[in-house]
Amino acid sequence: MTAPLSEQRLAEIAARVAAASAGPWMADGAEIYRAPWGYVVIDLWVGEMLRIDDQGGSNADAEFVAHARTDVPVLLAEVERLTRLVAAMHRAARGDDAPVLLGLVDDVALTRDAFLAQQSKAATFERLLTIEKAEKKRLLTLLHDVQKIARDRGAEAKGRRIHGEELAARVAELEAERAKNPRTAQDAAGAGELS
Repeated sequence: MTAPLSEQRLAEIAARVAAASAGPWMADGAEIYRAPWGYVVIDLWVGEMLRIDDQGGSNADAEFVAHARTDVPVLLAEVERLTRLVAAMHRAARGDDAPVLLGLVDDVALTRDAFLAQQSKAATFERLLTIEKAEKKRLLTLLHDVQKIARDRGAEAKGRRIHGEELAARVAELEAERAKNPRTAQDAAGAGELS
């Protein structure tokens, strides 16, 4: 078990929280941005995590740092609340403040409810993230399909153009031949009428 945090250490942590850029922050790969509106804005860049040998680790580090901006203040508030709770329990155990025990029961129930609410929000966020990833994958697949169709149609159009050019060349040959031999062209036309 670790030693309890001193008031000085808690004050140092709180000072770092107060000095940091406003949150919330979000990670986009290994980069960290302020995200006050809930999405990444390039000009609100906070920093970047870099592990030369492990890009996935860089992304995980960035995610940790980005969440620390909102997690640390929550944890400090919880430490403060629990410190008050323990102090109240000590007073109640000594008989100094017996009515506090009733407040403790309510406080524990509120803490449990708050935890369950946060857990529900986290599960909803995870579901939304999964849906967003699936939608992104679907859109990329759709884009790939559209590009393939465009390439195929381009090839078909080129084939039609080449075929049209060949037909135009053959028509030009036949017209040139007809101009040279008008009689042959009339015989051919007559033969077509007879059959």
